[in-house]
Amino acid sequence: MSIRKRILALAAVGAAAVMLGGAFSAHRAPKVEAAAATQAAIGCTNLNVLADVFFPTLASGTIISSVQGTGVLTPGTLSIITPNVVVWCGAVFEDAIPAAAVAGQDLDPSTIDGGSIIFNLTSTNGVGMLTESSSNSFSVGCGATNIFEGCQGGNFTSGPPAEAGTPGCWIGATPNCVAISPTAANSVHVSLRPGASFSLIGGASPAFTLSATYSRFQSVTTLAGAIPAPAFTAPVSTNAISIAVATPVYAMTLTPVPATIPAASGTGVSSTITAAMYHVSNLCSTLGNLGLVNVTGGFFICGAGGVPNVVIGVVAGAESGVITFSTNSGVFGSTAAALGGAQQVYSVHCGSLPGQSAVILIPTFGLNANFPLTQCVSATANLFGGGAAGTATIVANFVGDYTGGTTNWTTTVGLSPTAATVNLNQGCNEVIVPASYAAGTPTATIVGLAKGVTVVSAWVFNNSTHTFAAGFFSVAGAPTDGFATTIAGGASIFLCVSGSGTFPTGAF
Repeated sequence: MSIRKRILALAAVGAAAVMLGGAFSAHRAPKVEAAAATQAAIGCTNLNVLADVFFPTLASGTIISSVQGTGVLTPGTLSIITPNVVVWCGAVFEDAIPAAAVAGQDLDPSTIDGGSIIFNLTSTNGVGMLTESSSNSFSVGCGATNIFEGCQGGNFTSGPPAEAGTPGCWIGATPNCVAISPTAANSVHVSLRPGASFSLIGGASPAFTLSATYSRFQSVTTLAGAIPAPAFTAPVSTNAISIAVATPVYAMTLTPVPATIPAASGTGVSSTITAAMYHVSNLCSTLGNLGLVNVTGGFFICGAGGVPNVVIGVVAGAESGVITFSTNSGVFGSTAAALGGAQQVYSVHCGSLPGQSAVILIPTFGLNANFPLTQCVSATANLFGGGAAGTATIVANFVGDYTGGTTNWTTTVGLSPTAATVNLNQGCNEVIVPASYAAGTPTATIVGLAKGVTVVSAWVFNNSTHTFAAGFFSVAGAPTDGFATTIAGGASIFLCVSGSGTFPTGAF
């Protein structure tokens, strides 16, 4: 490469900055020798296609930003549901290009001098690794050691080449490049480390960051025409990209049975609120025609033949956790945990309690993950009227024991203004006939008002004779006293029952 090209190339860097109004956002190192990398970026995907990792460029092919574009499954994420899934990450390195074409010059910013690229991963408590090395560091060599610009620092997604047989995006040939992606040679896979464990309680998910550093081969630096000064041979590093650990996505439904209950308290009638738990099927699954692609070390990444795996529905169950029911009207009661108490907030643990601290253990490849997603299937609470008629709004919130994952749902229960009632206990109970019933109402009609119990007989006390008169028997044909077979509202009647039930005392 001529000294003239180097001067022109360095001038182009300044010209580009002026053109962008000083707002150039790509991750730049100090200006170095034109054929060595001067800017870099890194990204990750859950797809088996590195083109899913791309960075926007100018028409010249120069990177605009080190923030990767939004692809099909980008940015990549690890998963505790499928802990042997990895993400594929790649780095892009470019050099500066001259402001104007000169015969014989290389106008492709993606071709840089040969060098080594070292990928470095940091993770909380060392729970992550690069699968190529089973450690947190991996080095790849890019290009030749004895020529200039022997390393392909990236692949353009479009743009016709100006020189036959040379890839790239060019100034001199109607460029239409819009993005650049990493090459397979300059990539690594990131995974959770088998045998590692960590706690996710409280959302304390482990943090992963990945970066890459390019250093020009020393042998290239010493070639005739190279500029060996330290300022022109400094290593160039990418931005540090964060890799998230995906936790389960939960869903819930609430079903009240019945949907309407008496508003009055003490009726013994409740609505059973059932919370059913679900988890969204993982982005990386083997369902349908979408598969898993094996890579280094027996790990795998999502997608088959470039086809991404997608969310396809929900599956019953979730990790163990706590479901908290709350209502703005009525009360929860008659539950094992509430011991018959009345309250507007009721919490129940759903699923088996962890035998020890809730910890995620990453299995070795081929073993099933120990993370349970069917521990909590459903939980219930019973809502009773609290005296006020209207509509009760019930909200249920779920919090997972392991991940702290949450979901919630809302439903309603009607609280109808039905008559007040009294309890009937086994034996004979004195009750007052609701005042709305006219004189001459058949005693059998009043007997039919009793709920939840069988009335064996009904009796009316005769003050004149100080005796009881039989008004009803459940046994057909049993003799009754004529005057006691009808009754009026407001009168006293004794109902003899076989168990426990209720009897309305208010108007209908």
